[in-house]
Amino acid sequence: MDIEIYGSLYTGLTIPASDVDCVLMRSGNEQIASAMREDLLCAMSSIASAATGLASQRQVRGSLSVALRTVADRMRRSQKFTHITWIGHARVPIVKCRHRRDDVKVDMSFEKGGCVSSNYLCNLFCKPGNEMARPLIVLVKALVNNCGLDDPSIGGLGSFPISLLVLWYLQHCVRSRFSVELQRSIGVLLTGFLKYYGTEFDFRHLGIDYVQQKTFTKPPADDLYIVNPIHPATNCAKAATLFATRVVPLFQQASAAFLGLLDAKAPPTKMESLLLHYFAKAALNVSSWREVSRRAAREPHLQQNMWDAETNMYVGGVL
Repeated sequence: MDIEIYGSLYTGLTIPASDVDCVLMRSGNEQIASAMREDLLCAMSSIASAATGLASQRQVRGSLSVALRTVADRMRRSQKFTHITWIGHARVPIVKCRHRRDDVKVDMSFEKGGCVSSNYLCNLFCKPGNEMARPLIVLVKALVNNCGLDDPSIGGLGSFPISLLVLWYLQHCVRSRFSVELQRSIGVLLTGFLKYYGTEFDFRHLGIDYVQQKTFTKPPADDLYIVNPIHPATNCAKAATLFATRVVPLFQQASAAFLGLLDAKAPPTKMESLLLHYFAKAALNVSSWREVSRRAAREPHLQQNMWDAETNMYVGGVL
């Protein structure tokens, strides 16, 4: 089989808690493909035919179950993986496991939808005005992860809707609110983002259509609605049922706290205390600013924010 990486590892939006997301496909090498077990080969052929409408949903679900079970059983015989389980009832059925050597969490699926959305984001990151998208998305992801609000399966706000919220904010708020010299200040942008979605954006009455670059009126409700740019008839934030009750209050509290840190005279002890409160669990390797200072002294060539000269993409490690 061939494996294609997608998700945060592909887009560069990784935080320490990020999984490695990958999709399994029939190998393009016929010699390798011919060695595949017959039941798995048939299952993957059925899954592939779903894209052309040649297989029913029932057939595809059955094929996915066969493929997931076969891969999970084979991995259990390997010494390289632990905590192997397959979930067939999820919106995107997956095999979950951990790589034994580095204890990295890995999610494997047979559906290529994640690859499409990852490519879509990478293309947007190259657009003018989106230069700060990556570091800002990483920080917002870390913030919601720190509070256990990043898992869509339990109502949290996932990486893709977070990315679209950040991109909308950069395109529609930053240039009109901040002077040029502040438009690349990650502290200013993060505080502004949290204030915008915590207290200003009326998500109960408005939805966001990023492709059309507009908001639209929706029936009053507590749900966050972001038109899925890959499948426009769907809401890519539908799973975020905790947005109104947990995520928005978090944004409100964090924006109020971070506002005081923008003062050049803010005491370092206060800065450390607040940032560790909001990010410590998501950045477990950072225990104190003293260690950050030591690393900066040891590696003076490292910058907090770096961009690739050719693509203008963010490649720095803001956490």
